[in-house]
Amino acid sequence: METMVRMGELAISDAPGDVLVSLGLGSCIGLALVDKRAGVAGLAHIVLPATSGTPKPEAMNKFADHAVPALVDGMVERGASRVFLQASLVGGASMFAGAGLEVGQRNATAVREAGGAEGVPAA
Repeated sequence: METMVRMGELAISDAPGDVLVSLGLGSCIGLALVDKRAGVAGLAHIVLPATSGTPKPEAMNKFADHAVPALVDGMVERGASRVFLQASLVGGASMFAGAGLEVGQRNATAVREAGGAEGVPAA
């Protein structure tokens, strides 16, 4: 089965052969986590580094400070172990460099920091 993970979404699978996919990341971050021993994988499509104000509950996974812990916790609930989680981070392009926003770099930094706080260093 193939699961498309769109902006602000995350998905977790423990079914052999499942494929988690995210396209068109740009300045967004695709964070993939895997625990090979438990056979659990997860993917989050993170849009922004941190929440501001009070976002709607359905929008929380757009933000690194919420999506990373939610992904890790969800994987642990499915049988993964924090000790064995391996992380890969992709995306974070400088899409708006001319505007001085550096959203991609800020996203990458926020995901790495949130992963570290969860005990899962992101490569």
